Amino acid sequence: MPSSISSFIDLDGDIDVDQDHLGLMDGLSSELKPDEQMTEAERALNNRKRNREHARNTRARKKAYLESLKSTLDELCRERDSLYSERAGAASLLLEVQKTRT
Repeated sequence: MPSSISSFIDLDGDIDVDQDHLGLMDGLSSELKPDEQMTEAERALNNRKRNREHARNTRARKKAYLESLKSTLDELCRERDSLYSERAGAASLLLEVQKTRT
């Protein structure tokens, strides 16, 4: 994950993304007016800006989620491989014991 995005996954599965590092609020609050003072074009522009910000945030959350899934997959694959080798060792030990008894 890039170092410019500081994000983490809580124990409850929520993904928190630090908005300051994503640049999502660049000048937006200073440009917004109350809805009743906006023209139709300004409302449409404002909606597009909010939509872009939401999409950017959604992509960042998805990226963090996919990274966590990849990490979990790698961990589970390592555990599986370890268990396979442990099982193979136990099976060969069992064969040795059976050969010694006969």
